[in-house]
This record gives sequence, structure tokens and C-alpha cells, in this order.
Amino acid sequence: MPLAQFLQGKQHHVYANPAIEKVLHVGRTDGFLQVRVVWTPTHPDLQRVQLQPGETLTEELRMVESWRFDGEDWCYVRAQRPEEFLEEHPELAPR
Repeated sequence: MPLAQFLQGKQHHVYANPAIEKVLHVGRTDGFLQVRVVWTPTHPDLQRVQLQPGETLTEELRMVESWRFDGEDWCYVRAQRPEEFLEEHPELAPR
């Protein structure tokens, strides 16, 4: 995924405190990381949402990131919810 395309999809979100929880797999051309991040949506339309005191749109997300080695460097491919990732890669499910 080109950097400009990646950044364009992030313009209405804030990601904080990213952490790699576990390396699920590293191969010659692919790698999968279990990660977590604190996510806050910032789209202007969300300013109309009426939150109760103490409520927030911020939440901690757990995802699996896919990376591909292009011969020179590791490139981000995509992030998926863990259950979606395991549907595509059942061989990497914990036993």
C-alpha cells in the first residue's frame, strides 16, 4: 500500500500507544503481528454525537497486521480483526 493511500485513510482517526503484542509468523516474504492501539475517531460529523458524562468514542483495538517483504524492506499490507485474520489463516490459530 503506498504511503499516501495509507495516510489518506487515517485522516479522521487518531491512533495512540501502539504496541506489538505478539509476532504470529515471519516468513521469507510475509509477516503477521498481533497489535493493539488506542483509537479515537475524529470525523467532523462526530461532533454532533451527544455523549453522556464519562462516555467516549475512544477504545482500545486489537488487530492483526499483515506485512510483506519486497526484497528491500517490510511494507504494510493491511490490518484485520483477529477473527477475520484467523478465518483466512486457520493454520496460525493458537492450539
